[in-house]
Amino acid sequence: MVEGVGDFWDANSITYLSGKRITIRPVALENNKIVPFRWMTSRNWYDAEHTKNFTYILVKDEISVTRPDINRDSIQAYLALHPPEKRVSYGNYAIYVYDNGTMMN
Repeated sequence: MVEGVGDFWDANSITYLSGKRITIRPVALENNKIVPFRWMTSRNWYDAEHTKNFTYILVKDEISVTRPDINRDSIQAYLALHPPEKRVSYGNYAIYVYDNGTMMN
């Protein structure tokens, strides 16, 4: 699991701290769809060539009113419509794993 998506703050800090060995792009939820979070990001990150490699959604596994773009509560409707292949827990994160590129379609 090298490329995925998550909320703005986790995406940027994890990508930076990993030296880009792990790439997480910031996204938001709109009408039960994952969409690019267009603040301090590049359009290239979200083109078809890159999104086909996204294999997971990283979500902080706690209630968060300070992270309205994507959080434990807001992701539930999306997961009901787009069930992941599996869910993995890591620390205080939930990681929802998908086949390559299927989560942003």
